[in-house]
Amino acid sequence: MRIGIDVSGMKKGTDSARSAALLAATLEAHGRHLCLFRTESRESPVRWAAAQKADIYHRLCGDELPALHLCPQLATVWQKPEEKELSMLAERADMLLTTTEALRQQLLCCLPLRPEQLLTVGSAPAPCFRLLARRAAEERAERRFGLSGRWLFFCGSPNAEETKTLLGMLARLRERLGPSLRLVWAGRKESDMIPPAEGLLPLGFVPPAELPFLLRAATLFLYPGRELGFPLPLAEAMACGTPAAAAAGPATRELAAGAALLWDPAEPEHAAEAICRLWNSREAALHCAEACLQRSRRFRWEAVARRTEAAWELARRLG
Repeated sequence: MRIGIDVSGMKKGTDSARSAALLAATLEAHGRHLCLFRTESRESPVRWAAAQKADIYHRLCGDELPALHLCPQLATVWQKPEEKELSMLAERADMLLTTTEALRQQLLCCLPLRPEQLLTVGSAPAPCFRLLARRAAEERAERRFGLSGRWLFFCGSPNAEETKTLLGMLARLRERLGPSLRLVWAGRKESDMIPPAEGLLPLGFVPPAELPFLLRAATLFLYPGRELGFPLPLAEAMACGTPAAAAAGPATRELAAGAALLWDPAEPEHAAEAICRLWNSREAALHCAEACLQRSRRFRWEAVARRTEAAWELARRLG
């Protein structure tokens, strides 16, 4: 089966672009004959499919699909699309792939597609996010970033509501744990703007290769995201064996599944007390770290690749 993977629309350096590259590499390792290409216009995929006699056209950024298609068309949806994109996908997609079941269920309510046309394939952290030697990670964090002692950590590009949630939680934790408490914030994109706040230590953009060391050296990872797509920063922290506390949402519940501490943003005082208990108890932190590490091992790119291949086979049969 000849597969055309369209990587147009993938912004360089984003989580989705890095995940797409990992998926393609894993599929190629499985012996799949893939053709990765970018299109400059909406109809370029049609010309490509005709020239290559493609069996499947798969766009990894599901914001656009050609109106005319010569083979089954699939798109990967990373987050809930805008209304105009939903209309386009409903009209042109033969199948949509999502990274979480929460997002799939939401799209089933929004799109006139049959359940078998919406499949969850999942996602995973990069292989570099793994359990590292803690002493080596602490030494590297101090040498590269001047970090020592105990500190909270967050890496990401949150929206305004998530930023408010994160900084509000930091303020409550400092009230309980003292003004020396620090939240280290690493940006995931070079364009990330990190707002000033008491107790906040912004690192700016941190290259992905440095994040596993920072995650391993951190005392506790905080995650405010409540998106429907795969919460990649939380998955990376769990894979590094870092105790994690995350805002409860459909996708974080799906990923954490009793491993990370989930807190209710609507009950910030109770949430702060629970996070403080995790911060103050070495036993609780070790238990959380081990649970996160074990849970993270269920999310592997090999499994995502197998589910993607199964989706291609099903799309060809349905098409």
